Amino acid sequence: MASLLESGTVTLELRDGVPVITLAVEVPAEDLTGEWSVLNRLMMLVVDGPGDAGFLCRRLGPEGDLAPAGWDEAFDRAAGAHVVFGTTPDAPTLFARTAD
Repeated sequence: MASLLESGTVTLELRDGVPVITLAVEVPAEDLTGEWSVLNRLMMLVVDGPGDAGFLCRRLGPEGDLAPAGWDEAFDRAAGAHVVFGTTPDAPTLFARTAD
């Protein structure tokens, strides 16, 4: 079952034109070895992992869209996004493909 994350625990950004999702969570290492996907919609974002691993994130916050300008276009070009689990410099990162 996907965990609902509040907007303060999710950051969407473009790094050199590459979409990056940072989730202020810890994920067990065994979950990082499976296939991950991302469903990118105007009002929500789903980062879906293997088995029951996954996160549901609101994309609209009190001040509007949490995604930076150009996010959707960059996401489409990359066919997904890099996902960072945690906020430390050595936080594990993986590439999650577009989910349709």
